Amino acid sequence: YKFPLINLEELNIFEEKIVDNDFRQKIVHYLSRLSRPRDSVSDMTRQIMSKMFHNNLLSKFSYAGQKHKMVFATLHSCSIIFETIRSVQKHRNCTDQEVLKPMKFFMANAKFREEKKQKQKTPF
Repeated sequence: YKFPLINLEELNIFEEKIVDNDFRQKIVHYLSRLSRPRDSVSDMTRQIMSKMFHNNLLSKFSYAGQKHKMVFATLHSCSIIFETIRSVQKHRNCTDQEVLKPMKFFMANAKFREEKKQKQKTPF
């Protein structure tokens, strides 16, 4: 699949496709291969999110929809992240909180990561 998802239209198309179990399993398998053996749950969460979503798209979301943002928790994409992390033997028994903490932090900082990236591209 073409990652990262850049806008809401791409996200909606992905959300529709991910309902198909075969497609879902392929995505979980693909994303699980991003992890390295020493990666923590936090590392893996950040890697998956940075692969799946562009910062501009993530900056429109918060986990529960705080600050007038869209709700990330209800997306199939969110459950894919949990499913992918738990598909790795080492993290099979991780708690929701171990995934949620870095996930929420990653979303909250998406806008700042993108601003920093743009500043680095623009010479003074």
